[in-house]
Amino acid sequence: MNNRILKALPAKEYRILYTQLKEVMLLKGAILHEGGERIGQEYFPNDEMISYLSRTALSGSAEGESVDVCVVGNEEEEGCVQ
Repeated sequence: MNNRILKALPAKEYRILYTQLKEVMLLKGAILHEGGERIGQEYFPNDEMISYLSRTALSGSAEGESVDVCVVGNEEEEGCVQ
């Protein structure tokens, strides 16, 4: 485990959370969440980076360009359980 948030937890809290954690392998370009969807999972990157992308709006049915909004690494988490 290389995620700094998880490493910083006190041992008791980490043991409680650990039972809910599972390691997943994500493919490059995998979409974790779509805009407007309810977020149901948190991601705590170890050695990976997760990009937040936003699409620019174009008129009609044409799809806009992707813009990298921010990048999340092993010092953060991605997602927010509501």
